[in-house]
Amino acid sequence: MTSADTGRIYAYGFRHRDCRTCAYWEREGKKPPPHTCLKDWKGSSKAMEASIAEELCVKIQNSGTKINPIIMDNDTTTPARLRNVLNYELTKWDDTGHSSKGLQSKLYELSKVHKELRLEGHTAIKTIKAHYNYAVAQCKGKPDDLADRLGQIVPHIFDEHDKCGSWCKAAEDPLYKPKGLPKDKYLEDKALRLSLDSLFKEQINNVDSIAPAASTRPNESNHNIFASKAAKVRWYGGSESYDGRVSCGVCSKNIGYDYCDHINKSMNISPCVIAKQVADRKTRKRKKQQIVENSREFKIRRKMRKIEEKQAQKSCKVKEGVTYESNVSAPGAEDQNVESIPEPIVTVPKELDEMACVKVVYDLETTGLKTSDQILQIAAISGINKFSTYVTPTKRIPKSASDVTKLECVGGTLMKRTDEKTLVPLSSVSLPEALSELISFLQSINQGDGCILIAHNAPFDQRFTMKALADCDMSTDFSELVVGFADTLPIYRKLYPKLNAKSGGSGHSQEALVKHIIGKKYDAHNAVADVQALQDLINHTKLTDKQLLAESTSTKYYMQQNGELQDIENANLPSLQSLVKSKVLSLQMAKKMARSGLAYAHLKLAFTRETDGFEGIRALLSEVTSSGKVRVTNKVNIIRRVVDYFQGLEKS
Repeated sequence: MTSADTGRIYAYGFRHRDCRTCAYWEREGKKPPPHTCLKDWKGSSKAMEASIAEELCVKIQNSGTKINPIIMDNDTTTPARLRNVLNYELTKWDDTGHSSKGLQSKLYELSKVHKELRLEGHTAIKTIKAHYNYAVAQCKGKPDDLADRLGQIVPHIFDEHDKCGSWCKAAEDPLYKPKGLPKDKYLEDKALRLSLDSLFKEQINNVDSIAPAASTRPNESNHNIFASKAAKVRWYGGSESYDGRVSCGVCSKNIGYDYCDHINKSMNISPCVIAKQVADRKTRKRKKQQIVENSREFKIRRKMRKIEEKQAQKSCKVKEGVTYESNVSAPGAEDQNVESIPEPIVTVPKELDEMACVKVVYDLETTGLKTSDQILQIAAISGINKFSTYVTPTKRIPKSASDVTKLECVGGTLMKRTDEKTLVPLSSVSLPEALSELISFLQSINQGDGCILIAHNAPFDQRFTMKALADCDMSTDFSELVVGFADTLPIYRKLYPKLNAKSGGSGHSQEALVKHIIGKKYDAHNAVADVQALQDLINHTKLTDKQLLAESTSTKYYMQQNGELQDIENANLPSLQSLVKSKVLSLQMAKKMARSGLAYAHLKLAFTRETDGFEGIRALLSEVTSSGKVRVTNKVNIIRRVVDYFQGLEKS
C-alpha cells in the first residue's frame, strides 16, 4: 500500500503458494526435513490482493491509524471485504486510468451489437472516450459538475446541444461538423442511444468515486523496483530470500539508493565509502530523470511515441497480411491472403543540409520553355571565375525566342542581332562539347565538396540542364560534381513582398529586382550579363547560406524523382486510373500514390485486411516513412472516398 501524498510504501505483506524446499524433496520422493515452510496460501492468485489488503488495513487500524480514502482500480470485492473488518466508513476512489479503460471495454462490447460504433476503425468509441477523459480532467474534485458534464456527452454525439456547456462548438455554429465521428456526422441509431444512456447512467451514479481523478500510478511504479530485486524468472517466490528481497525494494523506494548505508548504521556497521558514492551518483541521476519525466514536453512526446508505435504496428499488419496462421492444414487455409504490400520508396532528401560547397551563379538561354526546346547559351560565375559558351542549335530558333535573346541561326551558324540590320556571327559548339566545358570549369573551381548552382527560377535551369545531360550521357559526372541547385526567386519574394506585380509592384523578375534594389539596368536575357547581375544582387542583399539551403534541390533528389520514381509511377499509375475517372482521387494524388509504390491491387488488399476497410486504408496511406513524412496522405476525406469506392464495389 502506497501513500498517495508522499509516494512512499506505507505497508506491505506476503503470500506464498510454494516452498522451494518442499518442492525439492517432493521431486526426490522423500519427506522434507524440518524447515521454515513458506507455504501460507492455498487460494487463487486473484484472491491474494483482497486477503493482503484486509490484513494490512486491520494492522494499520489496530495501530490507531485510519486509511481513508483508498484508491483502487474497478475491483469491488476488496472494498467490500475491507468494509466488513474496519470499524469506520471506508471511501473508495477509482483510478482514472482504470475507469477510462473500463468504459472503453464496455463500448467495445456494445460495438459488437451496434454498427455505428465500429465504423471507420471505431472512431466513435475514441471520441466518446476523449469526451469522458476531458470531463473528468476539467471537473476534478467537483462531483456535481462532473455528473452534469457526463450527462451532456450522449445527447451531444446525437446532435442534441440544449444541455451542452461552453465546450460545445455546435451550440455556437449550427453548421459545425463533428470531425471525431464517422463521416463527420452525428450518430443516429436509437437502440445505440438507449445503450449509451444506460452506460453513462452507471458512470453518473458512481461520480463520487470518479470525480477525485485519483491515480494508482505511485503504486504501479513499484513493479520495476521489485522486479530488479526479485525477478520472476528466478522463482524467488519459493525461496526464503524472497521476503528480504521485497523488503530491500521497499527500502529502495522509501529511503533511496543509499538504503544500505542506513541499514549498516542501524546495525552499528561502518558504512562503505564506495557504496555511498555509487548511491549518491544514482540518486542525482534519478532526480534529473524525474525532472525530465515530469515535464510537459516529455509527457507529450511519450504519448506521441505510443501513438506512432501503434500506427507503425498497424501499418505493418496491413502491409504484411498473414505472416503466421495456426491450423494451416484446416479446410480453407489455402485461401488465406498472404500477398504483401511493398514498403514506401525511400526518397533522397530534397533540400541540402550544408553549404560547404562552392557557390556558382548559373543561367541558361533557351529557344523556349519546354524541355524539348534547345539550349542556346550557358554561363556561370563564382567570384572572379567566369564561364560562358554558346551552343549551336540543331533546329530553327522560333521568332519569339529570337526577339528575347537576339539570337538567330543563319545557315547553321549562330548569329546575334545587334540592331535591326546587323547580325554578328558567334563562336558556338555542340551541346555535348558545351556541357563538357561546363563540367571542366566546375572541376577547376571545386575545392573538394562539390558545387551548388544558384539561379533565379532555378527549377527551369535545372530541368533543362538535367535533360541535356541525360541526352548526352553525362548525368553521372555532373551529379558527382554538382550537389544541387538553389533558387533565389522564392527568397526575394519573401524579402520584398510589396514588389508583387498583382499588388501594383514591378514584379520579382531578376531584371526588376536589380533595378529596384541596386538601381541599375543590364543586358537582360544574355546569360553572361544575367549571372553577373545575379551575383551582384546576392552580394548586395547578403543572402545567407541558410536562406539558400531552404530553397535548394539536391541533384540526387532530382535524378531519383525523374528516374527511378518516374518508372515506378509509370508502372502503377495506369491501375489507379479507375479511381481518377470516378473522381475518388485527383490525378496529382494518384501520381503521388503511384510514386509511393502503391497500385490498385495494394489498396484493395489493405481494404480487405481490416473489418470495415477504413483502418486498413488509413494505416497504409498515412504510414510514416523513414524520412518522417506521410507515405501518401492522412486527410480523412480522401481516405473516406477510397473506402466508399471499394464498399460500393462490394455491394454491386
